[in-house]
Amino acid sequence: MRLTLLIMTALVAQLGGGAAKARVPVACHRCHTICGDAVSGCVAAASCPATPRGRAHRCLRRAKHRCRSKAIAGCTATCRRTGSPVCTTAPSTCGPYTSTCDAVPLTPVQVSNSSSQVDYGFNAITGSPGPGSCCVIDECAGVTLFAAAGGVNVFYREVVFLDPINHQVSNSSVTTKLGVTCSVPTPTSVYGLSDIYQVNFDIDSLPPTPPDWTAPYVVSPGDLAVSIDSTNDPLPSHRHNTFTPSTWRLTNQTVSVDKVCAEQQLMQGHGTASFIKNDGTPCTVTIYSQGTRVVSGP
Repeated sequence: MRLTLLIMTALVAQLGGGAAKARVPVACHRCHTICGDAVSGCVAAASCPATPRGRAHRCLRRAKHRCRSKAIAGCTATCRRTGSPVCTTAPSTCGPYTSTCDAVPLTPVQVSNSSSQVDYGFNAITGSPGPGSCCVIDECAGVTLFAAAGGVNVFYREVVFLDPINHQVSNSSVTTKLGVTCSVPTPTSVYGLSDIYQVNFDIDSLPPTPPDWTAPYVVSPGDLAVSIDSTNDPLPSHRHNTFTPSTWRLTNQTVSVDKVCAEQQLMQGHGTASFIKNDGTPCTVTIYSQGTRVVSGP
């Protein structure tokens, strides 16, 4: 009886595993064998120490496991969507990302209309599933870091209030947001904070404005890119990041959404944060990020 039960349990487990594997398209099974270069590049970017030997071995073991898991997961997610298994190799240097997809204008569009108000908006954000990557040049910590998950977001919403009698514009409110993220841990020995790299701006403005990106934001011709610099918007409450030590002085911060393509395609951005450290020396953190734009509201 016990032997029969063990055989049935093993059979159920085998059938269950086969069913789970069958849910992955056959072409995507190659992700387990074609991602060697991507894994090697990712492990090299982990910058494991050569000594002491035990620490170096543990670092490499963790890096290989993490890099292989991320490479196969990213390849499988892309393959599910496109039908082709493709692994992306981590770049040897950190710099701006480029893509071949056609950029779309970031011009806000009308999203709702009533007798009392008209709403304009634009919204684009990265997410899963889909390819993405990011890197950080951290002068403060003296490291360059890479990750397989990058985040970029851009948001504009303007509500135009209408006079109830003549229905002319009486006032408006504008909320604008830009952000760039790289999901690699910040060095706690440098910042004293356990988080990932993220910089963003969040601004609410009250004066009536036309439905478009206005100062302090800077847009490129055709509204194909938008950026903001804290020298143009000096209010500390508008700028945020996840890694400023309480005793350092943040001298400047920037965020730029460099390119936005159609939903389910790539969007790219970058951000910087510049500091004066406790010893008076300056340093800058630069984040480059790209991700797949998800379906979202305007």
